[in-house]
Amino acid sequence: MAVMGVDTQLAPALQLRQHLLLGDVQLRRGKGKEALTQFQQAERLATADDRWRTVYGQAQAQMLLQAWGPAETLLKQVLRSGSAELARLSRVGLVQVLNEQGKYNDALTRIKELLPTSEATEKASLTWQQMRALLGVNKPKDANERFRELAAAAPPAITEADEFLILRNLVAALIKAGEVESA
Repeated sequence: MAVMGVDTQLAPALQLRQHLLLGDVQLRRGKGKEALTQFQQAERLATADDRWRTVYGQAQAQMLLQAWGPAETLLKQVLRSGSAELARLSRVGLVQVLNEQGKYNDALTRIKELLPTSEATEKASLTWQQMRALLGVNKPKDANERFRELAAAAPPAITEADEFLILRNLVAALIKAGEVESA
């Protein structure tokens, strides 16, 4: 018998893997509610070792649903889990969630702590979030400096869509601050 695409006749460990896989698929499809359900089902079957992967998946689903408070709570739990890989992924996610909630100063504080020890890809993501936070606290000149540093490094993690959105927000903030004239 199958429940939510998972064969309930299988051993719990295999059911867990199916829920995790289906949760990941739903995330990629942009279906936050369905992904959240799969990760919650997986958590019910998870051992202590697997639990943090299910919590991280739930946090990703909450972010997709723009449920920033629950996402923040879940990401903080993952950061305390002891899993180095999930903690690394959660650090950037937590900064994003803080920005989405308008907690720009909290995001900037966390970024300041994380940047010195971050590897290149994480550093690029944190710098993007730093620019968002700097724009949020009305520091467009500082955001522009971070953008120039990031553009000079040209990491592969930056997409043209990300670049366009940051540039658009940066230009709008500079215009608002009177640093450049609007057309």
